[in-house]
Amino acid sequence: MSIEDAVIGRYRAGRLSHRQVGGTLGLDYWQTESFLYERGVPMNYSASDLEADAATLEKILPRS
Repeated sequence: MSIEDAVIGRYRAGRLSHRQVGGTLGLDYWQTESFLYERGVPMNYSASDLEADAATLEKILPRS
């Protein structure tokens, strides 16, 4: 098993973050995005993550 396969497996299992994947492989944010996308790895981002992000945005950028 290659290091890339191991990293993908840990990311899919939720044991590595996006940042940790990039750090392990020496990639920046966008390179990590491409790396995961090209291998068909879905983003670890749940509906509750979306709700939390929306609430944060509403606090810092309230609608006028």
